[in-house]
Parts: sequence; C-alpha cells; structure tokens
Amino acid sequence: MIGSVIGLIVLIVIVSMLVIRRPGEDDISFDQEMPSMQQWDDPQPLPIAPIPGMMAAPPPPVAPIQQLSMGGGFGPMPSMTGIPDGAGYEWLDFHGKKYWRIAGSFSNWTLHQ
Repeated sequence: MIGSVIGLIVLIVIVSMLVIRRPGEDDISFDQEMPSMQQWDDPQPLPIAPIPGMMAAPPPPVAPIQQLSMGGGFGPMPSMTGIPDGAGYEWLDFHGKKYWRIAGSFSNWTLHQ
C-alpha cells in the first residue's frame, strides 16, 4: 500500500515537471550542424615554448657506478668497505677477484696479483 502511494507521488512529480517545463535557451537543438571530421583529423600542432628554468639540452651521461681498474675491467668503488687483516690493510672480494688497500684510507682498491 505504501509502495503504491510513493509510486503515485513520483509519477505526479515527473508529469508535472514535464508539463511545467518550458523550452528555453538551455535546450539542445539537433538542428545545429556538427563540426566536420576534417577539423578533428587534421589538428594544428601547438607551439612549443621553453619552460623557464628547464635545460635546453639533456644532461651529460652519468658516470658508471664502478670505476675502471688498471687491468681494463671494472673494479670496486673506493666507498666499498673491506675486511681489515690486522696488519694495516683491508681486503675485498669483488667479482671473484681480491683487492687490497691501506685500512681506513678509502683510497682506490688495488687488484692483488
């Protein structure tokens, strides 16, 4: 019973909105001509302006993570930590090779011959 009353009220509101509504400028007119597809298929490119503060050229390439060692391969970075041997040297295993330097010096690693 209550559902029928609510349904009747909703129907009266919808019908009154359709009857009271008057045509105006907000109505969509289907008589207007749509833009041609040519306008969408051939857009004009937008001008490209530089952004202030941006670099004009790309930055130079970043240095490799590892430094080139004496033997032509890549060796460990000086920032890598080795194992002190108690005799004043640090030792480091890097890619299957042993490197040494003076303990705590953070100098370049020397490949052990």
